[in-house]
Amino acid sequence: MATIQEVARAAGVAPSTVSRYLNGQLRVSPATEARMLDAVRDLGYVPNAQARNLARRRSGVVGFVVPEISNPYFGAIADYVVDAVERHGLLVLLCSTRSQAVREASYIDLLASGAIDGMLYLGSFRSNERLAAVIRGGLPVVVVDEPIADAPDVHTVVMDDYAGGYQASSYLVALGHRQIAFVSGPAELASVQERRRGYEDALRKGGIDPAEQLVLAGHFTEQFGMSALPRLLAGPRPPTAAFVASDYIALGMLSAAETHGVRVPGDLSVVGFDDIRFSQYVRPRLTTIRSPLERLAQVGVELLFERLAGGDSGARTEVLPVELIVRESAGPPPTADG
Repeated sequence: MATIQEVARAAGVAPSTVSRYLNGQLRVSPATEARMLDAVRDLGYVPNAQARNLARRRSGVVGFVVPEISNPYFGAIADYVVDAVERHGLLVLLCSTRSQAVREASYIDLLASGAIDGMLYLGSFRSNERLAAVIRGGLPVVVVDEPIADAPDVHTVVMDDYAGGYQASSYLVALGHRQIAFVSGPAELASVQERRRGYEDALRKGGIDPAEQLVLAGHFTEQFGMSALPRLLAGPRPPTAAFVASDYIALGMLSAAETHGVRVPGDLSVVGFDDIRFSQYVRPRLTTIRSPLERLAQVGVELLFERLAGGDSGARTEVLPVELIVRESAGPPPTADG
């Protein structure tokens, strides 16, 4: 592979001239520019990105912290983040915390030690003192999907969780349901709270008292969804519908429904949230709220690169719109004769 010294000799200039020109730090005459470009082309010179990053005290790497990759929701966001970052010419160091606070803190410390230029953070906890300290220390950070309470000013990109909860629950009310359960991930998360707020407002508008409805909170896992179904059916007035604030949980419920002989939507209507890829392949296909995951990743990455470029605008929160996707898992409530 040709060196910058060989390019400089062929062009009749100093190596520093070639280096500064290729890095956009020097303007030269058209004749000199033509000689350097000809030498680059003829010798097949490829600039060493890693060396440039070292000279600029940059690693060329962006960190991305996620709760887990096995969950297809987080996995899809990770894929989109990698694509968006690589379009900027950098690499992604992906850290899966398995939703464990100690492991997450260790990864944040590792990334903040100088291994990366900036960080995208998607957490599964309401607050994070370690992350707050890193932000105060000056590392460029963008929070995606799940806002962090009591954090310093930081760019944040989230879904319109309230609107999604309202749309999903309004649809079930419009179908005629009066007993509508709310099933979600951890109740302390801001996204869950916003989805529940939308759910409750939609019920109130339909003349239904949210306090009389069954509410279950657990983890964003299929296993929780499977365990939630028999709990929904155990009460004296089992719900005829459930707004499940995660497709991953909803897939577990659909699996359990088949095991327990519960017809969906004949006995129980189910509406999910996220529109992960598998939602359109299960049977019945899942009615859900579509979250713009690719857009979430793109906006998060763009905000991070604004910070890396030295942008000093105040921190802001981008709220992305969601939409109801109607499929087959929700229908009118069962009649008295079944």
